[in-house]
Amino acid sequence: MGFRPHLAPLSALVLALAACSGAHTASDAGIGATSLTSESGALHIEVTSAPNDSPSRGSNRIYFDVSAEDGGEPVEGLAMQMVPFMPAMGHGSGSEPSSSDVGSGRYEFDDVLLTMPGVWELRTTIDGAQSDYVAPRFDVR
Repeated sequence: MGFRPHLAPLSALVLALAACSGAHTASDAGIGATSLTSESGALHIEVTSAPNDSPSRGSNRIYFDVSAEDGGEPVEGLAMQMVPFMPAMGHGSGSEPSSSDVGSGRYEFDDVLLTMPGVWELRTTIDGAQSDYVAPRFDVR
């Protein structure tokens, strides 16, 4: 059974989809607010963006509203670092967003640069009273 050129596009699509799969996916990726649970299961995180309802090409502002999974109380005083990463291409955006704790469990990431269309992960480490990890995914158009 030799090479079948007519199957090459299908093979490429299957490989691209496999590269985009993984843990920490958001069920409503790219549609308004996205809810997910942190890797440890201890934190509930609502992700929103501005100026658009979902992240888009270019610079974005991303908000994480963090609460305890077991009681819903806002979790304050965390330090977060985000690395935007495009799994299908194997690279990040080339810049690290700045983050700030704006109070009441809300954290803001400025200058989240998403340079091209496709699926992006916002790989985020969480440190403080609770150390954790979350990587919401968005299909950027």
